[in-house]
Amino acid sequence: PDHCCLRLGDLVLLGDLLLAANVPGVIGWDQKALLRSLAGMTKIIDGEGIRVVCPGHGPALPPNVASASLIKVAHAVRPLRDIAALNPERARRLADVAAMALPEVGRLFRIMAGRLYMVSHLMAELGVDGTEAWLQGLIRADLVDQLLEGFSAFSQVGAEAPPTPILVAQKAVGVIERLQTAFDREGLGLLLDPSLLRRAERLLTDYQLLVRGFEPLREWQAEDLQDVLAAGLAAHQHPPETLADCVRAVTEDTDFDTWLLGRIARRPLLDAVQVDLVKPPSAPSVVMDRERFQDLLTTLLEHLVGAGCKDIRLHMQTHDSSPVVFLEGSSHPAGPNNPDSAPRPYLQWLSDLAGARVTLTSDPNAGRQGYQIHCRLLTS
Repeated sequence: PDHCCLRLGDLVLLGDLLLAANVPGVIGWDQKALLRSLAGMTKIIDGEGIRVVCPGHGPALPPNVASASLIKVAHAVRPLRDIAALNPERARRLADVAAMALPEVGRLFRIMAGRLYMVSHLMAELGVDGTEAWLQGLIRADLVDQLLEGFSAFSQVGAEAPPTPILVAQKAVGVIERLQTAFDREGLGLLLDPSLLRRAERLLTDYQLLVRGFEPLREWQAEDLQDVLAAGLAAHQHPPETLADCVRAVTEDTDFDTWLLGRIARRPLLDAVQVDLVKPPSAPSVVMDRERFQDLLTTLLEHLVGAGCKDIRLHMQTHDSSPVVFLEGSSHPAGPNNPDSAPRPYLQWLSDLAGARVTLTSDPNAGRQGYQIHCRLLTS
């Protein structure tokens, strides 16, 4: 719908046909018609007499390259059966998701930038030269701040003439496209906790999927809840390191400075926290998206640690026939800090994708902070 291609003698104008798998849903979606168009244009271009093919974006293409590109588009289109039209209801949802996702992306980037600043400072104190510029180049923090502050100002609900949901949704698309150029994935992956970058990129990808008319990807399957919790905690604790590990880093053909950078930058979230995982007599099997659940657990742990909790306890109970994980922390002395500042819309979003539900259970005056994670029991 709302598209055509033109042949003028030995010239073919493709319009946006090469982008058909990337920007559907605004006007409408007809998978069968699109596949017919792709097959028909491929046949025309493969026939005799076509000299040049001009897509709507980018340089002109020789016929063989254009034909191969159309075949790739058809391959990407075949799994895409039902795509939602960008109607007012979906525009409002996109605007709501953008308002939830971008502040959380900003929080994750601030954590990453803070880690890099700390590493740069410590390496300078150790007299290691040449790392500051490289570390600063891994995240363009000024661009990230500029983009997110600009989006926040643009989408202010209390403004005199607030933008329509569709404009907010489209603004978020532009912000996300530029955010994806503001950091070095490979460099950050070498140094930082991988969950930080993974969660930020997933939020950006989830939004892009929604814009294209798809739901975020999730893989629900049966999991041993005790195993999932143990693995989630272990990911944020230092594994025991032997003297041989340190000697190997110095003696092998390894860049010692890079090894040291990683050791400093990857200071685990639970490095200075006492964690107690109480094992139940029998661990229930639950249905969840394991990686999304790990991201949910990590986010809750971040907010407990940020609230000053030095002791965290996890245990399981059954409530209304469903397994519930109690995640409780204590802060000393008791005070006003509490995890209620955790981004509630984001927690709801992530809980839904993980197959769980989170409720807040805190008593700041008593120095107790906590959450309950309600899981879905595996049933026959």
